[in-house]
Amino acid sequence: MKSQSLAFQKDAARIAELAGYFLILDPEHSGGLSDIKDLIRELRTFLVRWDGELAHFSDQTTLKAFRKQLHGMERHVECLYLASLRELVEARREWKLAETFLEAAVALNELIKITPGHLIPELQAALRGNEREDYDATRSFRGAMAEADEYEATYRRLRREFETDWSERLNDPLFRSIDAADIATADPLIEAAAERIAA
Repeated sequence: MKSQSLAFQKDAARIAELAGYFLILDPEHSGGLSDIKDLIRELRTFLVRWDGELAHFSDQTTLKAFRKQLHGMERHVECLYLASLRELVEARREWKLAETFLEAAVALNELIKITPGHLIPELQAALRGNEREDYDATRSFRGAMAEADEYEATYRRLRREFETDWSERLNDPLFRSIDAADIATADPLIEAAAERIAA
């Protein structure tokens, strides 16, 4: 029994040292998130190994403290996951919104093409609004196209990063629903992620 307690104390000291790194790990930097997940796996393994094996009260107290620390780490990682998920949903919404503006620019260009010549000045005045220059259909289309491309590239980059960082979570219903999300359904996804963070 004494040798078991010594083995536990040695293992606990190793875990305590590892757990101390949790405070300095930064998920925003290379390897930070992966290191945090590795630490959580290590702590879970430790708890499974020693749970129910120890009779000494102080050893049980140590296990209880490690369980509490594990819960805090898991909560922290869950918040990081949901923040990444929210960022991804927002990026997709921005991309879809930019595509809607592009579609509007195309439709407006088509409208200009079929507008009778005598109505063009009135249409130009309406499109100009408070601007000093006449509406330029080509410039508007190119600007909308460039913006849609930029938002799409941002979404695709964030998605690749998300799939790398959170490969173990790709079956989450919230993640799986992102591709079906449009501008109108993005807000409920973001709210669902926020509710899970608050829970």
